Amino acid sequence: MYQYAELESILGDVERGRAIYELAISQGQLDMPEVLWKAYIDFEIEQEEPNNTRNLYRRLLQRTQHVKVFMAFVFQK
Repeated sequence: MYQYAELESILGDVERGRAIYELAISQGQLDMPEVLWKAYIDFEIEQEEPNNTRNLYRRLLQRTQHVKVFMAFVFQK
């Protein structure tokens, strides 16, 4: 599903891309949630939205206590 969000951002509709990511991460069952979350975080980094990026990391840390997620959050630029 994140491919649709990427397409929207390429077409210049950042808000629509963001909405697609939000819809995707709200799904209960995801095949590869780490790929989706990483794509969404990278999307926000590309949009130069540090507050959105931090908020996404915080939301992800509520779902997982994985050390790699925590380290990425702490050492983000």
